Amino acid sequence: MYKVTRPEMYAALFVAIFLQFTAARFLAVGGIKPDLVIMCVIFFGLYFGSPKGFEAGLVAGFFQDVFVLDYFGMNMFLYGATGLYAGVIGAQFSKESAAARFFLVCFICAAAMTCHFALAALLSPYHALAFTEYAAGTVLPGALLTALFSAAVFPRLMRLFRIKGREEFI
Repeated sequence: MYKVTRPEMYAALFVAIFLQFTAARFLAVGGIKPDLVIMCVIFFGLYFGSPKGFEAGLVAGFFQDVFVLDYFGMNMFLYGATGLYAGVIGAQFSKESAAARFFLVCFICAAAMTCHFALAALLSPYHALAFTEYAAGTVLPGALLTALFSAAVFPRLMRLFRIKGREEFI
């Protein structure tokens, strides 16, 4: 397992949150923005294990809750669970292959977005979209776009945090 210090992790999360609120609109494709924060939480869960993924998710979720109009605590809970799940699932799969990382990020991101919709639907009797509309219009494109950005960002984060990896070819 790799090591990361809290200041390094919090700095990376701060940069991801800052970019999400300022620059993500310029990265949008067809109105769908990549979720840079959840991508960063998934990275910490996959490469540094469940405890660091959970901690990264709690911190990122707290700042999302502070800055975004949503049910307070929901993002903290969901991002913490996402980081924890990424750590658990990351231990079961090889993260060396770029294709495996792409599918892991896509799957975990889609699961987190689906859980967010389900929890919001439980807490509020008023929601404008049916799940199928939300899944087709937001979850699938958002998860795919986030996974595409992770393919470009993860190798840079791996170099930044001195994670040695090699590409596997099948």
